[in-house]
Amino acid sequence: MKKKTIALTAPTGMLGSMVYAVMKEKYDLVLIYRNKEKLDLLNKTYGGVKNHKIIQFDLLDLYKDYISTSQ
Repeated sequence: MKKKTIALTAPTGMLGSMVYAVMKEKYDLVLIYRNKEKLDLLNKTYGGVKNHKIIQFDLLDLYKDYISTSQ
């Protein structure tokens, strides 16, 4: 049976890391993170990050792009 896929926003935060620890074996996760070093720490602590889809996203980058093109 195929596992359900769940997107987990901010998996490196206090709550997100606990949710990750509980869900990492039961679901296919999409980890939406901002800081690569914190994601590495999550992997070191709980493992298995590479078994899931990971997406780096920072809203600040979008904002900077918007500001630079709107002038």
